[in-house]
Amino acid sequence: MYAEKTDYDDIEMSSRLRNVLRRNGFESLEGVREYPKEYFIKFRNMGQATLQELYQICEE
Repeated sequence: MYAEKTDYDDIEMSSRLRNVLRRNGFESLEGVREYPKEYFIKFRNMGQATLQELYQICEE
């Protein structure tokens, strides 16, 4: 897994995922794994594919 303080610009991810996370107050990957899947699916523009991308990044 990436270090918890990893900045988005250091990780290859879609601009949609980057924008969704920033718009909802996540400035880095810190704390993302602490939230349940149901928390992220409620975000605007967070579809199933974007959610899968997020969890794939967190597993690396």
